[in-house]
Amino acid sequence: MIGESKTGQETPEWYFPNVPQPSDDDWLRLSRASNFNPLFFDWFQWTGIISTTIAFIQPDSQDFDGLSDRDYALLSSMLVRCSRLVKSIMALTHEGENGETASIIQRSLEETAIKIMWLCKRDTSERVRRYISDGLKVELEFEKIIRKTVAENEGLETELEERMLRSIQNHIDAASISREEIGKSKKMPDMAAIHQDVSSDPKGSRLGYVVQQRLGSHAVHGNWPSLRRDYLTKSEIEGYSLQPNAEPVEFHVNQFMSGARYVILAAKAYVGFCLVDKSLNSFNNMLLAAEEELLVQYDKAIKFGL
Repeated sequence: MIGESKTGQETPEWYFPNVPQPSDDDWLRLSRASNFNPLFFDWFQWTGIISTTIAFIQPDSQDFDGLSDRDYALLSSMLVRCSRLVKSIMALTHEGENGETASIIQRSLEETAIKIMWLCKRDTSERVRRYISDGLKVELEFEKIIRKTVAENEGLETELEERMLRSIQNHIDAASISREEIGKSKKMPDMAAIHQDVSSDPKGSRLGYVVQQRLGSHAVHGNWPSLRRDYLTKSEIEGYSLQPNAEPVEFHVNQFMSGARYVILAAKAYVGFCLVDKSLNSFNNMLLAAEEELLVQYDKAIKFGL
């Protein structure tokens, strides 16, 4: 059975499990163990489910608000990307290990979520065209290098070169953007500017950018803070302060909470742009309530000694 709102729209309660709601005994148990990871792992899993489900709402559904083919393709695929990255992090961390590797994926997850928010905020069709063109510029540069190599070989294409050129053309065809449009397209703003654009608080946007992008890059690039935190430990050898660390690294509870919140915000931005009845959208209301509950539980975990 599918529930319907007064406007005839299907309601999300039928599609999603309830958000995690720990009992008093659960809170006591988590507090005594000084480990709230199980709770926020469950939240992480919940966001993976909701992002997958929302991404697969069909564009010919009565809920959709006349989304163009290209806008739908980009935005829905980015939401699917979020759900798969969530799944990858869960697979890596469910036994309390691989936190250092999951941190690399975490940065990509949150960056994708923030870009969904940016794309859906305003001028979406233009921003979608700009976003796609920005990625295709690299493909055109690669194509130019291949064609130069082919020309130097008297115009003879190897099987590999032919396959790569065909792949590049397929990417362009799928985007329905001409090479001229790609070349003239404005460059994407940097992530600092994107953070500022999607945030209502300039100070908060800078903090979010530094935490998500700059600090997150430590794990991606293997910078010293990441090496010191995840790959080194106090040395037992005289004259050496540090030595390699072979112990497993847990994914921090704050990372589960942060990733879950970004996915909720991205899903909220998606439904707010894509679905009809935006002011009273039942999906949007459900996601807003989920975000509020997530923050309430996180604040409670802090008071319990997180």
